[in-house]
Amino acid sequence: MGKYLCCGNLNAVQALAGAALLAVALFAWAHATQVVVDRPDVGSVDNWLWRLWQVGTLGMALGGVWWLWFATGRVVWTRSLALGIYALAVFVNTYNGAWFGEDRGNVWEVINPLFIAFCSVSAVALWRRRCVVARAAAVPFVILAAVDFVNAYFVDSLVVWWIMNPLMIMAALFWAAAAPQSGTAAAAR
Repeated sequence: MGKYLCCGNLNAVQALAGAALLAVALFAWAHATQVVVDRPDVGSVDNWLWRLWQVGTLGMALGGVWWLWFATGRVVWTRSLALGIYALAVFVNTYNGAWFGEDRGNVWEVINPLFIAFCSVSAVALWRRRCVVARAAAVPFVILAAVDFVNAYFVDSLVVWWIMNPLMIMAALFWAAAAPQSGTAAAAR
């Protein structure tokens, strides 16, 4: 059974279910923060316990996105669909937070680690193409991931979020458009 869950062998339903499972697991972890980190400054970057708890979301996001990237080689269009839904979630949470209500902050705690994971996959996939243009294109993704990481977990500057939110949406839409051209999982190796 293991050989069917990796190396580009997932079918469309399995890939979409995996993406949904990753999103739900990240949301549940973020939502549990309020119980585990029982303090008034729960979402504050000054709370070291909150930052420590976020290691779980980063780990799940990185592992989940990398696994889905390599397991969806036969159904690369599912990557585009998942990234399109991600871009929509960022857009709605940025410009109409009423949709997510009191869970708006929890949605951000899912969006940020996923963005860092998407950036890492994109940067590595581009870098491994060994082309000067592709390697140059990988650099902005590394920078975006670093800025998101530092601002989400250490600084929390509103000005940086005003700049990053549209960039996150545009990057996700770019990845969604480029995903079908990415070929199989072997293209990233």
